[in-house]
Amino acid sequence: MYGVIVCSECRKARGVSLSSKSTQCTHCGAKLDVRTAKIMFKSEDQAAIREAMGIINAAVVGREDEFEAAISKLQEKAAPKDGILEYADEEARIVEAAMKVPDWPDRYLIVARELSRKGSFTREEYQEMVERMKGPFDADEVLDQMLGSGMIFSPKEGHYQVA
Repeated sequence: MYGVIVCSECRKARGVSLSSKSTQCTHCGAKLDVRTAKIMFKSEDQAAIREAMGIINAAVVGREDEFEAAISKLQEKAAPKDGILEYADEEARIVEAAMKVPDWPDRYLIVARELSRKGSFTREEYQEMVERMKGPFDADEVLDQMLGSGMIFSPKEGHYQVA
């Protein structure tokens, strides 16, 4: 899990591993205690951490109007939990990860890989993800092609996993 903290010396947002005890600010060199710092945002997705750092830095320099617009965008992808933004659901994280690559075939494979992290996935789970991406190809056809090419396999009836 990663988090965003703000340097107590220079006020710059910094991404950190929440398992770390301390870190050094890359801007001013100050030593920061991760355990006692206020965590402004947390996520397992480093891209979300980078986005949050940018939003927080914009707020610190007085660009509240830009901050408000950006935080609205971030909140669409995340839901508050104990005052900290986290992804509202695993599906949103998977779709965002897939949409970061330029090619649709790679996006479909990323969805399968991400779904395979929990073990196997069903055709219905895969179809739901593909529908959320609003892709140009039929989910059933893509799944069948990946199965036929050996990119995925079926460990048991009705379940799939990336090879």
